[in-house]
Amino acid sequence: MADDLTTSRQQTRATAGGLNTVPWNRVARIATFTVIGAAVAAIVAQLLLGFPYADLQGTDWGADLRGYVEASRSWLAGDGFYLPRQLQGPYPIELGDVLYPPTALYLFIPFLVLPYQLWWVLAVGVLGFVVWSWRPALWAVASILVCLAFPNQPVLYFRGAPVIVFAALVAAALRWKWPGALILLKPSILPFALIGIRTRGWWITAGILVVLTVPLIPLIPDWLRAVVDARGPEGWLYSVKDLPLLMVPVIAYLGRTRDPHLAFGHTPRADREAVAE
Repeated sequence: MADDLTTSRQQTRATAGGLNTVPWNRVARIATFTVIGAAVAAIVAQLLLGFPYADLQGTDWGADLRGYVEASRSWLAGDGFYLPRQLQGPYPIELGDVLYPPTALYLFIPFLVLPYQLWWVLAVGVLGFVVWSWRPALWAVASILVCLAFPNQPVLYFRGAPVIVFAALVAAALRWKWPGALILLKPSILPFALIGIRTRGWWITAGILVVLTVPLIPLIPDWLRAVVDARGPEGWLYSVKDLPLLMVPVIAYLGRTRDPHLAFGHTPRADREAVAE
């Protein structure tokens, strides 16, 4: 009996010792890189293969941005910011419908004279710079790519949807706090606007938005009517489908590291030597 117990203990220790020698770090890295590869493939497939065959509802490059800029031009011409069909009772949401509050005019009007390319430069540049500055760990990089690989996310950049700018604002809010108030321009993602609310800069920025809204107060009833009468599959939660993109800066923030050797999956030399041994 004693011999059996001794043998059993020896086998258990041997099994535990074998598990301890398994290079779990290497396994985790291989699995993570596999996820990264699959996510990149999905993104490329959507950008290069999906567009010629997918039904993009008649959209083309920058269609969303052009629609909002044209709506701003219409307002300046005295024809209103919201389409007439949005102010005549319940209506199905279609490409070109404006659901942003009147203060968003300050976001779109400059592009009546500025080149449209600047829209993408600002959106991608700010988000990319902030994410890079945080040096996210490998797991965060994989998670970010998975978010970008979600259906419809690459299309948002293709169409120039305003949410790509708001994703950049989420990143800026996590880094500098005060830009969080600018997210109030998109009430459907209100929780993200609370980032930085405990700082003075946030309240100063919010106060400036209030002042800028005063001349546009006559447009608020039209905005409320357009939002209340809008009908779509997601209802008032129409921005839920944009959550993967909006979570990109949040994941980068949570996975940030001050040690550059831990960033983007880089393994310090000492660790590589330890694994090799």
